[in-house]
Amino acid sequence: MTRLLAKNIFIHMKLFMREKASVFWSYAFPMFLIFVFGTVFGGNNSSPISMGVGVADADQSMFSRILIDSALTQVPAFRVRTGDLDSLLDDLKNRQGTLVIEIPQGFGDSLRAGHVALRVYYNESNIQYNAVAQGILEVIEYHFAQRMSGLRPPLKFETVAVGNVQVKRSYIDYFLPGLIGISLMSTCLFSIGFMLTSYREKGNLKRLAITPLPKSIFVFSIIIQRYVIILSQAVLLILLAVYVFGAHIVGSYFDGFLFLTLSILTFTSLGFLIGARIAKAETGAGIANFIFFPMMFLSGTFFPVDNLPGFLQPLLKILPLKYAVEGLRKIFMEGASVFSLGTEIAVLAGCGLLFLVISIKIFRWQ
Repeated sequence: MTRLLAKNIFIHMKLFMREKASVFWSYAFPMFLIFVFGTVFGGNNSSPISMGVGVADADQSMFSRILIDSALTQVPAFRVRTGDLDSLLDDLKNRQGTLVIEIPQGFGDSLRAGHVALRVYYNESNIQYNAVAQGILEVIEYHFAQRMSGLRPPLKFETVAVGNVQVKRSYIDYFLPGLIGISLMSTCLFSIGFMLTSYREKGNLKRLAITPLPKSIFVFSIIIQRYVIILSQAVLLILLAVYVFGAHIVGSYFDGFLFLTLSILTFTSLGFLIGARIAKAETGAGIANFIFFPMMFLSGTFFPVDNLPGFLQPLLKILPLKYAVEGLRKIFMEGASVFSLGTEIAVLAGCGLLFLVISIKIFRWQ
């Protein structure tokens, strides 16, 4: 049985390598993407759409209200909210927001005396901070100085890091997990779904059904072959990102391997679901594209999804790619353990099991 399985895996791998287009889209295209984004964003540059700024106002003076109402809230890119320092810092540790500004008690008196100290908290695991930190401080100073009749008070900003990760980040760190997610999704949806519908259209599945080959061997050989391809994709992308563009991975590679394995199995089940019953290859490709493109842009692969319109937020919570990318991002960027990703694992495992059960229920060989 093992020998038969190995032989089928070899056959599927050989057929895959003969399809030059499949090889290109599986390996060359993801590497091309990481070259493009790595070249443009490989430094400490990032372009967040908007920034969440928490303000803890312990002074409650006229001057602190001027700072908040007439300076911070007037910056279009800022989403300002006030609250107590502890709750704002807890949100920041969970990457809900970019900065927290603490206005200490006596801020107004210090301003009158000519010395102003503002403490700014940031989470270094939040990729948005690297590009906006200096800009946000300059904007605060500039707008507040304008409000103070053009006088430029000697503002002093004391930056304080929160969280456990203490490395400088670039956009490539943020983009790498997203690209791995796109690669595994595209390989599973198009390679498996399109292959099964093409086999069915050509009558190959019907002929396989009457051969002595166990159906389980056929299925598992496809799963293992795609697993090897996607895993090799991820390894190549990680090596390229780390050694060419200086990406930082602070988490365990073993945890990343375990979580990536679960993600691959989930999207493999989705690929089987697409190809379970459809008779025409063109129809299968259309359905795969219908699933692929919305999920690619709405799952946080390229940019944070917190800035998307409110009516889209409920949809985002049911996209399995979102949880796959978030899990990889937490492992790679924050050093999270795979056992701490309860929500991500539950969603991916649940989706994978659901897709598999439906696939088995509706699958047909002809």
